[in-house]
Amino acid sequence: MAVLPALLVVVFATTLAVNLPINSDQAGWPVASPPADWASVRDRWQLAHLARTVAALLAFGVLVGSAVRGQRTPAAVRRSTMRSWETA
Repeated sequence: MAVLPALLVVVFATTLAVNLPINSDQAGWPVASPPADWASVRDRWQLAHLARTVAALLAFGVLVGSAVRGQRTPAAVRRSTMRSWETA
């Protein structure tokens, strides 16, 4: 189950290392005249966002998968673990 924490680290590291710094830089750009390399900055942000989104979706899938696997208890096992007064 070490996959889930690793995926969440990827999500947060990508956000902190790539997306937030680019967002901060773009906040100061004049709308009428963005820098000459704005397209490469946009592409870098979009790739980081894609990686972050894929990692977040995979983490969610791992979490849901582990929850579903944990809830699969056969009815016979559930009945055999019930106390006698709960069966009445």
